[in-house]
Amino acid sequence: MTEEVPDARTRSRQCALDLVTRRDFDAALAALPDMAARWPDDPVIALAHAEAVWAAGDPVAALRHFETALAHGAEGPRPRARYGLALLAAGRAVEALEQLERALAGLPGDASLDAAAHAFETPFAFAPAAADAALQLGQTLLGAGRLEPAIAALRHAAARDPAALPSVILGSALELRGERAAALEALREAVRREHDAPLGWEALAGLASRLGQPEAAEIYALAAASLRDGLADRALCVGNALEAAGHSAAARAQFARAMAHASWQPDAPPRPRDGRPRVGVLAAPGRANTPFDFLLDGAALALEVVLLLDGFTYPDARIADSYDVLFNAVADADQGAAALALAAGLAARAGLPTVNAPTAIRSTTRDRMAARLAGIADCTVPETGRYACRSLAAPAARARALAAIGVPLLARPAGSHGGARLELLPDAAALERYIAWSAADEIYLTRYHDFRSPDGGYRKYRLLFVDGEILPYHLAIADDWLVHYFRAPMAENAAWRAEEAAFLADWRGHLGARAAAALDAIAARTGLDYCGVDCARLPDGGLLLFECNAAMLVRHGDQAAMFDYKRVAAERIRDAVTRLLRRRATGG
Repeated sequence: MTEEVPDARTRSRQCALDLVTRRDFDAALAALPDMAARWPDDPVIALAHAEAVWAAGDPVAALRHFETALAHGAEGPRPRARYGLALLAAGRAVEALEQLERALAGLPGDASLDAAAHAFETPFAFAPAAADAALQLGQTLLGAGRLEPAIAALRHAAARDPAALPSVILGSALELRGERAAALEALREAVRREHDAPLGWEALAGLASRLGQPEAAEIYALAAASLRDGLADRALCVGNALEAAGHSAAARAQFARAMAHASWQPDAPPRPRDGRPRVGVLAAPGRANTPFDFLLDGAALALEVVLLLDGFTYPDARIADSYDVLFNAVADADQGAAALALAAGLAARAGLPTVNAPTAIRSTTRDRMAARLAGIADCTVPETGRYACRSLAAPAARARALAAIGVPLLARPAGSHGGARLELLPDAAALERYIAWSAADEIYLTRYHDFRSPDGGYRKYRLLFVDGEILPYHLAIADDWLVHYFRAPMAENAAWRAEEAAFLADWRGHLGARAAAALDAIAARTGLDYCGVDCARLPDGGLLLFECNAAMLVRHGDQAAMFDYKRVAAERIRDAVTRLLRRRATGG
């Protein structure tokens, strides 16, 4: 019996299927246009072409190939669903919903989830069976607005598939249902599964931002950028993000990888000198650091991060030979206590000049800084105490704390920033409820002082101290007492932006002589080379201090052109830090 030789169309179909199911999309995009031109009515080739074009990131261009396939006989709910999802990705929601509904109508009506998912049993609309049936079903249900069955299908997919994508889509669906905590856990699981892929980090950054967690969002976004754009400190960025997401073991592996190529490792080639000061940046794993990605100018300074890892061996002599100056970035005395001890020992053994000595940072907790700055003329420094939540469970202890601090008061976990779990408590009963609710081991209690301006707005000013020089950074204005720049509607209010620009142009004139004198006195007392203050101007011309530490965020400014005026202020701060490091590097 003579074996039948496949004809050219059959061979082309098989080639198209092989290329796409192997995800060799570059080769598919090179071969499929010729095949589609030769057999324009072939639904299999058209579907393969659609999948390859969509995989290249162009759902709009993929649509016409899906349409060709459906017009020439592609059958079943799967091709229809893929077409609907492509329409959805292209922003054509009404048409997408129609196609997805038609696809869903073709599924078994009363079948189990596994049976229904069988209709979506491949990564593409035509190929042999694969493992993503529940994922495709969940995406289709989600696109059609069927939230409850979509979540069920996506949970099924996430349980079966070790990749990040099902957990990412599940997180989106859970957030749509209002379950933000569950969505956060789903996305943390996604990055645990594939921490070297940017998709999960980007989704996690977006959710953290929407949850009012700007510091975490920044860390996750940096991890995504380092993976997508190949940033030099990729292992450090990913490690910090893993630590923030609660995956400590995986984080430490990344941190060790980051240190493996340090210039002071025994097998590392010597770093060539190029005239720039060589700066060793002492940094804690995680979020306890001064945000230095913008602050330290990589064009003007030869920078290298030295992660402070417990149990890691640091060759002191080689470190001393590798740098001209150290910048201690460990800035949070609450989160970074262990790292500060390591930094202090390393700096002392290296014998190098150190900006922001670790021993000085230790005394910048909220309660210690409030005590240090108390008594400055024309400056209200609210009473602040640090308390163990367990101790405050006792009524007598709460009564003593209330007597020391007064009401109303602010409560927040030690080491928190950005308003995370910060509450304004009007009385003793509210404090009792906060203690019962809080998961923190220790909290700060701070007396609340009303700082509303005569026009009803709340204004918070940020200024940075660099080697004694005071430089303004931003003014945030809002209608609520919980003022942070990321929350303030500055983009919607041109008058407020004009006021901020005036403050940045002449902060002394804007705040007035009494508040300016108070800031001069604060700068003289901090004992730090670099730190910042958040504060308000009181109606009598004095100053209300919110916080003073070295953990203040400075970045290049917002992306919108309307905020260009902020860039000059940010660059002025960065330039001052560069001058400081140059002076210290040369013994000045």
